[in-house]
Amino acid sequence: MKNSLSILLFFILIACGTSTSNTEQNAFADCEYGPPKAIFSNKTPLVSSHSFELGAKAAVETVVFDSDIQLELTQSGCEKPKQVFQFTIPGDSTVYTPEDWVEMALNQFKFLGSLHEPLQALNFWGNALSAQKETIKLGQPVPLEQGRFVKIDKVADAKQGILMIELYQE
Repeated sequence: MKNSLSILLFFILIACGTSTSNTEQNAFADCEYGPPKAIFSNKTPLVSSHSFELGAKAAVETVVFDSDIQLELTQSGCEKPKQVFQFTIPGDSTVYTPEDWVEMALNQFKFLGSLHEPLQALNFWGNALSAQKETIKLGQPVPLEQGRFVKIDKVADAKQGILMIELYQE
């Protein structure tokens, strides 16, 4: 029950925001919590660069960490929020096993959740994923609780890897 409330709180946190001036063309105009808002800033520890763009149907936040790992976070949806975390990781990623990619996903959420207090809700995602670690298959949705899913996928390359983590409701 505690995890369910934490996960719900995270979705609400991400979905919160202020309304935009162009409501006729904005998919978030009728959302109870308004459009998505940035969850990082240039003041977040270990962030070397940050940008946030609110589009008509999605918000895209780009963060570069001091470790040269880049995160592109896309937030969309209104009543059923969806977040796609796309981490670009430098170096040869062709040597990683599927289990390595799942472990990286867990570690990324734990890392993000440890950056500063407002991001601690991300630790709950890491813990929820850890509880299901053995059942996670790359590219396959895994239910975290009723109506909430996670899907982890990857693109491996000799120069960099891309780790994608999709959190969504159905």
